[in-house]
Amino acid sequence: MDRLFKNIVCFSTICFFFMINTTVFADVHVNNKQELKTAFADQSVTKIILDDDITINEYLTVKLINKDLIIDGKGHRLLSDRGYSINLSGNKQMIISDIILGSVGNASGYYLFNGKSSQVNFSLEDVTTTKNNNVGLAITDGKIQILNNNKHSTEWYLDSNTDRSSNSLLSSGSFLLLNSDLSVNVNKGSFFYSSGRNNVEFEVNNSKLNNVSQSSITNIYIEGIATKMKFLNNSNINIRNESSSTAGIDSSGMIWGIGNSYENTGMTFTIDSSEVDFYSKGMSALVFKGRSSSFYLNNNSDLFIESDEIKDGASGKYPSIRYGFYGGATFKIDNNSEMYIKKNRGQSAGIRMVDDDNKVLVAGGSRFKVYNAGSPGDTRWNYSQAIEYGDGAKKNLFELQDKGSTVDLDAQNGGAITSRGDAKIIMHPETTFSAVGHAAYTTFSATELTMILDSPRYFDFSNTYVGKSIVETNSATSEMNLTNSLLSIWDKNNDIMTTTPLKSFNKLNLRLNGVNFSNIVSTTNSDFNSTIYKSMNNLSRINANNSKPVIDHIIQPTNADKFIFVHASVPQKYDELRDAFEDEVTVEGRIILPNDDEFIFKGKTASSMEIYGKKDQKGYAKISVPKSDFLVKGSKIVIDRAYRGEEETKIEAIKIAPPVEVINVIPPKLAEINNKFIQSSDEILSGTGTPQATVLLKVNNEWLNNTSIVNSEGKFTIELPRGLKKGDIIQVFLRDQEKKLNISDPPITNTIDGNINPSEDLKYHDAIFSGAPKLKVGGSLSFQSVPAEINFGTIKTSGKLLELSPLYVSGNLVIHDDRDEQVKSEWRLLLKTGQQFVDNTDSSKVLSKSSWLYKNKIGNNILITDQFSIIESSLNFQGAISNISDTWGENKGLELRIPVENQLVGEYEGTLEWQLESVPSND
Repeated sequence: MDRLFKNIVCFSTICFFFMINTTVFADVHVNNKQELKTAFADQSVTKIILDDDITINEYLTVKLINKDLIIDGKGHRLLSDRGYSINLSGNKQMIISDIILGSVGNASGYYLFNGKSSQVNFSLEDVTTTKNNNVGLAITDGKIQILNNNKHSTEWYLDSNTDRSSNSLLSSGSFLLLNSDLSVNVNKGSFFYSSGRNNVEFEVNNSKLNNVSQSSITNIYIEGIATKMKFLNNSNINIRNESSSTAGIDSSGMIWGIGNSYENTGMTFTIDSSEVDFYSKGMSALVFKGRSSSFYLNNNSDLFIESDEIKDGASGKYPSIRYGFYGGATFKIDNNSEMYIKKNRGQSAGIRMVDDDNKVLVAGGSRFKVYNAGSPGDTRWNYSQAIEYGDGAKKNLFELQDKGSTVDLDAQNGGAITSRGDAKIIMHPETTFSAVGHAAYTTFSATELTMILDSPRYFDFSNTYVGKSIVETNSATSEMNLTNSLLSIWDKNNDIMTTTPLKSFNKLNLRLNGVNFSNIVSTTNSDFNSTIYKSMNNLSRINANNSKPVIDHIIQPTNADKFIFVHASVPQKYDELRDAFEDEVTVEGRIILPNDDEFIFKGKTASSMEIYGKKDQKGYAKISVPKSDFLVKGSKIVIDRAYRGEEETKIEAIKIAPPVEVINVIPPKLAEINNKFIQSSDEILSGTGTPQATVLLKVNNEWLNNTSIVNSEGKFTIELPRGLKKGDIIQVFLRDQEKKLNISDPPITNTIDGNINPSEDLKYHDAIFSGAPKLKVGGSLSFQSVPAEINFGTIKTSGKLLELSPLYVSGNLVIHDDRDEQVKSEWRLLLKTGQQFVDNTDSSKVLSKSSWLYKNKIGNNILITDQFSIIESSLNFQGAISNISDTWGENKGLELRIPVENQLVGEYEGTLEWQLESVPSND
């Protein structure tokens, strides 16, 4: 709306009158396409607010010449019907916020906002798309930027039914994602496309970008002079292309940075203080095209690049990273950053560079790893490498700068590095370089190869293909300079994975040159000579390791050991540890006895040994105990120093395991048993043993519950169980009070309650623990039965002495003697009176003046009193069973004599006591 204002300005007495037209800008609410069209045409409108969903079914035009324009969607949808678009012109800014963009109908390949020839800057805040969206969001020569979307993750979709590069979700001169989260899913087409524009910048700053594509078209395609891609300031980027297409290196892949054929027009790709993941299923993950393309990974950044070259026959075209067609590329990882390239299969290299003056620089303690699974069985020299310098390669450089910088190249079915021209490898002091290939030719190949290896911390150049070499170079000007380093070499006819070095050398300076480095120009170690070294073509591995060794553990020493085993490791690669080689590490230390006496020892590591039944134990030094004696419990094993090398070249250990104390694993000395022989009737076992030890018993290999303790004088007694039988085996164990040992291989005699004698002889380490003593029960001498009742019947009184024999005997008097012959002795049967015979109804009536007589087998008459008298003996019986009562009868056996004065009428009961004795052989 135009309004007219009259203005008057007066100077002194003269007045001037003039007219000014002033435009007032306004906010407009719209509910449909027509209202939106009208608002676009009104140059006074600076903000359009959607009050409803709107679908565009005709082309609309917006001029952004004198104003910026804001579209506030208020959460509503703005859709394109059949590809109609909103055409932009001018050079101002359009800001879209809080809106859902998308399409209806067949709209593939078109753009909802189209400003191809304009310089409009396009900003989006809190903008999403429909999941079936088929149109791009914008196309402009200006910049598309997504700003300050920190409310929630923004999701964009492109579900096109055409798969061509012009069908993109975004197309722009530049792109900025700032302080925002963006998730993009593309079915066909590309996420971002920029072609024919110079100085394009694609920047992600302090943001998260997640882009997953199923398209055969590049996710992000940038073509132009001096283009830049930047991932900065704690950004997190995950870009994946899941398409299996291998349509061609110019139309597929995932991330492209394309300059053109002009000099010095390559792309610059910078990752700074950010984490980035790239994945491509069918093609290369990252491609640079244009001379002097540069890649910088800096300031604690992490980059992981993975690719699957899933279709065979690709002819090596699809490395994970490809510097395509032109040289002059710089690839630098700096300031504690880490990059890992993982190629899961296929014939291409992990990284491929072509032409001249390509540089790979690893600096500032950064880490760079390339793993290429390759194509198994492929024996061609220029396939499946970790790194390839391609056609016409000259003046190509691979350099490790700064202490701690590390490179790890692992080609499972190819060479580590190949160059079709020349190449130079430079290692600065304290850097690490591992390059391992499995190649049917060589792991390093170049027309002219220069290696400058200055005081490296570690390098390992290996070819695991048995019979193949590590270096092949056909130029006489090839040169290798190694300074201030230990060195080991392996013959190519041996398996480097299982064998020790052909030869190891103390620190030396070494210069080689010629074809395959065959000439020894100079060496500071006379052991490195033409007798042991012919050329690199004869070796499958060279390893220079100046790392400080580590004494990581001492096998727990016990008082059953005559040796001490000390394990030494040597760091390699990313400080991972390997077992020390033969004679590589020297160990010096002491055995300090409990009385403070000391023994000094010194030993060197072995390549392999058997340790207490465990075979092929690597990296151990075996130390003999003085006088071939056993270690003493409580002694301390102290490692004072360990080192690699000799004399002035010694490299002292960076870490030494702490002292360890000798522990007790030996069970107590075997118990000595007093009982020479055990009978089943025995009740007590006695003996001597280690004071305070616990005494335990087994009968027939079954533990008994009863235990005893050896007293301070070394003596013990323990109850035997009842019911022992001839032939039973009693075993007597002693157990000390040591606790359960927390070691990897304790003897079975070490229990939770202490060390106990084994059941049988047991070998443990260098000692043999004797089995606990066993005793065999030799039978017994016992009553098999005794009469329960001896009845004299009913007898009339008489005026004379009554002499009575038993009328009835209930049960027999039988003696059982099954003792072994070596312990058998004579036995004696004894008898005495027990309780007096008293009338059952009148206790005053006692047969006190009566007497007992026993007539034995040989005719002796023995008076029985209240004291035991011998009545029978084994001399008069044969066999193990002696039935004494079987001989009783008239004039044999028991007789009761009752005098007249004691013949009192009544019913009397009393007892007799029998006793059986073994007669000692010396009696």
